[in-house]
Amino acid sequence: MALALAACGSTYFTSPTKDLLDPSQPREPDPVVTVTAAGLSPQTLHVSPAVPTRIVNQDTVDHAFTAALDQGYGDCPEMKGLGRIAAGQTVAVSIQRYGVCAFRDASQPTNPAFLGLIVVH
Repeated sequence: MALALAACGSTYFTSPTKDLLDPSQPREPDPVVTVTAAGLSPQTLHVSPAVPTRIVNQDTVDHAFTAALDQGYGDCPEMKGLGRIAAGQTVAVSIQRYGVCAFRDASQPTNPAFLGLIVVH
């Protein structure tokens, strides 16, 4: 089958994808999300409960993050407590509960580059 697809100019491959909440996902020991004019980097972080995630605003404008309820992971009230993050400012957020905290920049709610996930295992 793969040979037949290759002969047609198509490529056949499989890509293993892990579920976000898969307990074998490696956790970031010192999690940092960098904000630039291009968006968030990384957009997904895996952390242990209560480990502070630093959000570093390297953009020239302020950003304000809020829960991205439309992503289907529920509320992420920890993001509300951050308030506005000024250009050049670093803040930290700690999430105690297991699950996914989906968040986005409230001033750019439709821009997928400013949508992030903090996955707590």
